[in-house]
Amino acid sequence: MRSVDRIPRGIQMPDHPDDESGRLPGRVFLRLLLFVTGFSGVFFWLRTSETYLNQLLAADLQDLGGIPWLYSIVGLIFSILAAFIIQTEWEHWTQLVGAMKDEVSALDQLRLWSYHCPVPVRKKLRDGIEAYLALTIQNGWSSQDNDRSDAFDTVMTSLRNAIVDESRPSDFILTASSILRDLSRHQRDRLNYAARRMPVILRQTFMFACSLVILLSLFIGVRNMWLDYLFTVSIALLAFLLYLVVDDLDNPLRPGIWHVTLSDYRRLLLRFQSRIS
Repeated sequence: MRSVDRIPRGIQMPDHPDDESGRLPGRVFLRLLLFVTGFSGVFFWLRTSETYLNQLLAADLQDLGGIPWLYSIVGLIFSILAAFIIQTEWEHWTQLVGAMKDEVSALDQLRLWSYHCPVPVRKKLRDGIEAYLALTIQNGWSSQDNDRSDAFDTVMTSLRNAIVDESRPSDFILTASSILRDLSRHQRDRLNYAARRMPVILRQTFMFACSLVILLSLFIGVRNMWLDYLFTVSIALLAFLLYLVVDDLDNPLRPGIWHVTLSDYRRLLLRFQSRIS
């Protein structure tokens, strides 16, 4: 192997979700708090000021007009749209997580297979697996159009050469070759799933629907202002939270409410670096 033979210890991946996961709950809470604060200010301004909108709201409360019924239709359409998007994005999420676990499992199988090889071949395989893990942690997510980088090609080539050089029975070699093919397929699946994004028109439609639900909730009045505030802010907060969930599912590598992590890759790499394997 060339420049990827040895991996420096203490590898870190800049700007990856793993590095900021400890600060995420505070960030999410701050975003929700800022939203509730801003929404509450608009709510009480509309309810207490003598504006034309407030007069319309008061008139609707007097005759129990059709605004709540119209809003319920908007809410129904929003619920159907949100359910469809979340279901689709969740499937993409689980496929990505599954591909990552399968990739780590294939690497671990290759590690176990190396125990049955002579020391020189075993060392080549272990160095190749260690380099593969390090590259994945460092920049294995930055592929454009799912093309592999030259460094990954170098590592995969070295692993193939180590297997081909092994002078064992053909069925023994076929087992290792099968593991390597699975590894290549899982890597390709991981890159494909990580690159998937919601269609732009669908994303904009969902953002518009969230905004509509939040803004129109201000005009659904209840005679008791505090009950009105409780239900209105709850509806708006729920719509905003759904937007955050969908936005995070559509960007699984970015810090958010949840995101994929590299813990499995790091754990296996640490086993190599500490030689506890």
